[in-house]
Amino acid sequence: MGKKIFLMILFCASILLVSSELQISGLNGNIIISGNPTDFEITENPDNEYLEINVKNCQNNGIIGSPELPKYTKLVNLPDNGNYTVKEIDYDFNEISLNKKIIFSGWEDNEEPNQEIYEIDRWIPEEIVFIGDPVIMRSIRFSQVSVAVVQYNPVLNKIRLLKDINIEFEIDHSITKNPIKNNRNVSTSTFNKIASSKIFGIEPDRSENQGSYLFICPDNCVSALQPLARWKEKLGFKTKIVPKSETGSTFNQIRNYLQNAYDNWEIPPEYVVLVGDVDGSFVIPADYIDGYLTYTDVTDHSYTLLEGDDYFPDIMIGRLSIRTIQQLQTIINKIISYESNPETSSDWFTRAIMLSVVMNGWYEYNSGRETVMACREKLLDFTYTFVDTFISPYQSNNNYIDNFINTGCTFVNYRGFGGPGYWSSSWGSMYNINDVQSLNNGYKLPMITSIVCGGGDYATYDYPSCFGETWLNSGSPALPKGAIGFIGPSEHDTKTPFNNANDIGIYQGITQEELFRCGEMLLRGKMELYINYPNCHDMDGNNDANDSDQFYFYVYNLLGDPGLSIWTDVPQNVDISFAPIITDGDNYLNIEISDQLENKTDFVIAVTNDDSLIARGITDAFGSVNIPLNLEIGEYSVTVSKYGYIPKTEDLTVEDGNLISLNDFSFLNETFSGSLIDLEITLKNTAEFNAENINLELISNDEFIEIISGTFSIAEMIPEATTTTQFQCQIGNEWFDGAIKELFLNVSSNLGDDTFLIPVEIISPEMILSEFMVVNSDNALIQNQTDEVYIRLLNGGNQESGDLSVALECSNGKATINSGVSSYPNIDIDSSVLCEVPFEITPGDVITGDQATFNLEISNNGNVVQILTFSIPIGIIDQDSPTFSDYG
Repeated sequence: MGKKIFLMILFCASILLVSSELQISGLNGNIIISGNPTDFEITENPDNEYLEINVKNCQNNGIIGSPELPKYTKLVNLPDNGNYTVKEIDYDFNEISLNKKIIFSGWEDNEEPNQEIYEIDRWIPEEIVFIGDPVIMRSIRFSQVSVAVVQYNPVLNKIRLLKDINIEFEIDHSITKNPIKNNRNVSTSTFNKIASSKIFGIEPDRSENQGSYLFICPDNCVSALQPLARWKEKLGFKTKIVPKSETGSTFNQIRNYLQNAYDNWEIPPEYVVLVGDVDGSFVIPADYIDGYLTYTDVTDHSYTLLEGDDYFPDIMIGRLSIRTIQQLQTIINKIISYESNPETSSDWFTRAIMLSVVMNGWYEYNSGRETVMACREKLLDFTYTFVDTFISPYQSNNNYIDNFINTGCTFVNYRGFGGPGYWSSSWGSMYNINDVQSLNNGYKLPMITSIVCGGGDYATYDYPSCFGETWLNSGSPALPKGAIGFIGPSEHDTKTPFNNANDIGIYQGITQEELFRCGEMLLRGKMELYINYPNCHDMDGNNDANDSDQFYFYVYNLLGDPGLSIWTDVPQNVDISFAPIITDGDNYLNIEISDQLENKTDFVIAVTNDDSLIARGITDAFGSVNIPLNLEIGEYSVTVSKYGYIPKTEDLTVEDGNLISLNDFSFLNETFSGSLIDLEITLKNTAEFNAENINLELISNDEFIEIISGTFSIAEMIPEATTTTQFQCQIGNEWFDGAIKELFLNVSSNLGDDTFLIPVEIISPEMILSEFMVVNSDNALIQNQTDEVYIRLLNGGNQESGDLSVALECSNGKATINSGVSSYPNIDIDSSVLCEVPFEITPGDVITGDQATFNLEISNNGNVVQILTFSIPIGIIDQDSPTFSDYG
């Protein structure tokens, strides 16, 4: 650990007494970064030649050879076009003299400082605000804003520590860089989860949207892949196996196939699995970019770039790199067994091991050791009970690694240095291909995060299978061993600062953001690179390992299944109840989660047959779901799954109903909120004899839909006869755009009784708070000061709003509403409007930074249709203010 610079202690102490970190606040289109980044320390690096400056909640970064300076960086949500620009900037600074130069990026890799930069007699960076180009990640568009909280003059050897920062940003829609061109929203719950955890302005979404699984393989692998595709269907995924004879055999042809699937399939692919090596008898080609130590670096990342002109992925991809059918069968058996029937005889689910190496008595490569120790602490603060370490040279017997892995663990994380066939120690090889092949860990398969040079180079000529491939394909179908997946780079000389950020990002995602799928881990690590290196986004083929986070997006690949979730705790069992025998006339299946579970929400229920996914549903908070079906006579499977639970499959039998069935139904008008709708239904007598005394009753168990006319009687229906009738319902006034409500039709006759499901998708406007504009010079609510406020609403629904009246109230007593009534003209879909009359608000005498919570009651035609709840900070944030915001 570095020692503190004692000449700075008094200065630091005086500031820390009133420390306040930077924060981001605001609404769509207008954001503010403000505060005082005064919680900092200056330390000497291990060889005592340079100083390191660390500021809380800021990232140290810099191009290799240049000074490492801290920046406050945020990813921010964007509309379909435009980008943020600086509207107003204000700050002050304290100037501090140093007794040594600031450390340069890359010092641990024995890089040299860039003397030209260290001879500059001006403050760097010259511009303290950086705004990145817009990027698109599966229909989610965002950019990066970064504030340099420290400026450095190398010749004067002084720093400026910024304070009293207040920077306002606004959207400039004239900026045309990288707009959303495809109006088709293909976002999924998985990508939204990643985005909402890291991108300011994106809220978590319980959307059930899910992409499909796509396997691309040589033609002679199609048959072997069938069990894996069938298993993924039991987990609720639509799957497709596509041979090269259909996609084409070149990289460009396969990428074009993926582009068409992404643009046009009803359920675009989300998880893509490439099955094959880049040479040999089972080939799926890859792309190549200019390398650093190596001439070229192999990559599958290029396949994922399907929307926009940036380098953020739009699908998650992994490669099952094989040279024989037996290797493929081994990997398939590993995946299916890992997900469906994990080894539960020990506590291996909460064990992991962190490996690293230091040189010359901690003076070289020390940060790799510090990085894995930080990852260890994250796991121990999560669900893990035992996270061991193996640090060379202080541990040297790699039999210990063998024994630990053979006993069972879920993660093996290495940060140090290595090559395409090994991890290095201070004396030579710490662990290599032969060691992996000698394991006997069976089904206790870890995920390998090999954040070090070369281990993922599946195009290397040095070995038939590189280090990562060996971990994945070791063992046999009957006796598996090795790993379940491997993340590592193809470049043979990756750089320490980028690798450290990548590693921390992966384990931050696992432990803090519930990112358990292998593809999520790969993406989360890369996002950490992007966040940490805002000035290193370009890649020009020259020296990219030293100065391009984009380079690492390409060279880090996944060998494994991108949609597979790694266990991080002992899995639980789950039971379901449903009618095991139904008739071919039944049009839905009700499934209930067993009573003993406390959390019954978000279980995936999949109904499958021998060759496809038939239907899928997700349980509600009560553990219940009604899945619409139209099944032929036969045998089916019902599988329940959720992360943290062992999937369970039950049999479902469909028999000849010999009853009256619901042949068809339709709504004769749009199912808008507040509308009177006519429902037309058609019944059919599927029995072999007459149906008599037929009584129909339409039922709503949801008070949101009122049945106006819901009964009908039919005297008789002969076999195969149909009859049509209509019912009428009143949909409630509240706005629930996209919600699925349920009606039930009870049918009774001499043939028996049955109930049919009729789902109703609600169409309505949906108001989103877009802007809260305070009419004063500070653009903020000020204690005991009365100001006018305009609120902009955005219609994110699927129906225009009509004229609106609104009433504003403060629900937590932090502000007084002097004038709380206003109105809006009609707001079109995807349009926004300011209120016609301003509100008048007087905040109370509260602590600066405290938040007033408001409810905005929205009415249409005298009916309350929606209530928006939001919080706004009070006061001007300065060094004396506490913070109430997200620091991210």
